[in-house]
Amino acid sequence: PARDTLVRAQAKFNDVRLDDPPPGPTVGSVVAEKLAQAPFDKIGVERVEAGFSVPLNRVWDRTWSSPVRPLAAEGVPPSPAAVRVFVVEKNAIRPVDLASGASSWHYDMGTEPEWVGYLGDRVMVASSSRVVALDLGGRLKWQYPADATRAARPVANPFSPAGGVPGAAADRRDPPIGRLHGFRVVGGRLFCQRGDQELIALDGETGGVDWAYAPANGGINENLWVGLKRVVLQLAEPETLVVLDTDTGRRREFPRSAKDKADEPAEPWARPPLPIDDDHVCIDIDPRTVALLDLTTGKRSWTSSVTTPSLPRNGPPRILGDSNRLLVVYEGNELIRVNPATGRQLWSRSLGLEDLSGAPDAFALDGDRFYCATGATLTALNLNDGEPLWTRALLGPPEGWSLALSERYVTAYPSPTRSTDGPLDGLSLVVCRRDDGVLVQRFSFPASVSQLTVRLLSRGALVATQGGVWVLGEPKVVDGPRPPR
Repeated sequence: PARDTLVRAQAKFNDVRLDDPPPGPTVGSVVAEKLAQAPFDKIGVERVEAGFSVPLNRVWDRTWSSPVRPLAAEGVPPSPAAVRVFVVEKNAIRPVDLASGASSWHYDMGTEPEWVGYLGDRVMVASSSRVVALDLGGRLKWQYPADATRAARPVANPFSPAGGVPGAAADRRDPPIGRLHGFRVVGGRLFCQRGDQELIALDGETGGVDWAYAPANGGINENLWVGLKRVVLQLAEPETLVVLDTDTGRRREFPRSAKDKADEPAEPWARPPLPIDDDHVCIDIDPRTVALLDLTTGKRSWTSSVTTPSLPRNGPPRILGDSNRLLVVYEGNELIRVNPATGRQLWSRSLGLEDLSGAPDAFALDGDRFYCATGATLTALNLNDGEPLWTRALLGPPEGWSLALSERYVTAYPSPTRSTDGPLDGLSLVVCRRDDGVLVQRFSFPASVSQLTVRLLSRGALVATQGGVWVLGEPKVVDGPRPPR
């Protein structure tokens, strides 16, 4: 969290000069000096793009004795050598060591793990009914709920005809706690939703509930956003925008008036809000419209719509970018750049025929380029005017490719979850230069792939499937600090 704050300060006040003592340094230079020192230099590699050099070698590989499900860890690992990928086998989860692929521990959740992430030096593992915090050796530190059997215990009803005798027909049971989902680490807390009725903030140190929010009526739209300062969510009935303080859970509610509803009925958000700055988020209103919400008033600062000759056929708009670069993908294949301050459309560009509305991993964005894998083609567009800078044909499946950026390269690989023909017969990993699209390396993994996780490392990449794991790295080094050049 401290590093996140420093990075935000550098982004917003880079050229501001401090005057104590005069003439003082700029905010940018002070932040840069601090980020180069411990402990920030240890975690900085996870907050910036991986900076490996090519060619990469196959350092080692490992085959599982039975099929597993790989899970990439979210959050910031506590060290460059920390585990990036875990594997799930039935109800147990275990780490994949970067140096050898071995697992030094395993933990049985009792139910199938669905999510894993880091919070400080602890591994958070979550299923639909339980959350546990483990130390780096796999030892339990806390669990939520503290008593996982509570919902299954019979509770005597003193007003029943049976006189409150446990086990009688009139006894009741505690209601189930609701399915846990929507896990995310923000600051020092783990946030999750319980059913569609409650948002919970768990303290990362103790597992206690710092605060919880449950509306009096209706449910919470699962497409919400949790930031360091604010939580933004939507209630269905009554239709209400809710803004919560991330630290305390204190709320402000902005119900839509009857007139607003009559003039423009709103649909539930189909995507999580995209933060633009501390006081504004961008949301999808309907399949043709996006809007900028002012979190201090609950009003729309602007709306931006597109007109189409027919009813929308594909998924809802997908919004990407930030306060400097705001992009909207309509109909899964029409890219429009929007002015974040006014909502005015600056340019538009067709991305091809493939419907990418449900494929956020098909896009990547850097300072001046937008990268897209559509069909079997990788394209880089200039953010200034939307014109193509280069294109590269991808050898492999005709569609369903995913992208990942490193410092100098864009990596493309097919996603088995988007394959219309079932599991992939083989896996291709393509590495191209970001500046001109030149192919610099291509890997082929001759294995059937139904589950896939790819993580770029500071000195290579890790590829994990249901059948095995491969580590690619610079010669003699898989990951860790770079030697001086």
